[in-house]
Amino acid sequence: MTLYVAVMVVLVLLVLVPLLVWALRRARTSEVRADPHRVHSLASAQADIEVVRDYVLAKACVLLKVDLTADGLATQRVTEAAATAIQHLRFRETYDVHLPFLCADSNGPKHLQVELHRHEVAVLLGRRDR
Repeated sequence: MTLYVAVMVVLVLLVLVPLLVWALRRARTSEVRADPHRVHSLASAQADIEVVRDYVLAKACVLLKVDLTADGLATQRVTEAAATAIQHLRFRETYDVHLPFLCADSNGPKHLQVELHRHEVAVLLGRRDR
């Protein structure tokens, strides 16, 4: 019985150890290759979000009479809302950007309510139809 166990241990070591060494070497040398088309589309999507964000910030400045470009948190919330708006406008004609308590001044909190239309965003992004 002990001879059988010894032979099995040696056999397992002869098979498993080289297999593990090969797997570890392969894991260390694997490369992450960027797909240039995907990188371009991600950069393009980010640029689209920034264009819509700037448009919503401009509308917010007019509606709320407050410059939000200096407020980092408000800008971040508007950026997230712009990304959501772009996604929703793929399937809908309009999307309501509603950001309560976006900022506050001496008169109290300000809430942003802007309706974006698919055609409006398409014109902003320089596209014929979304």
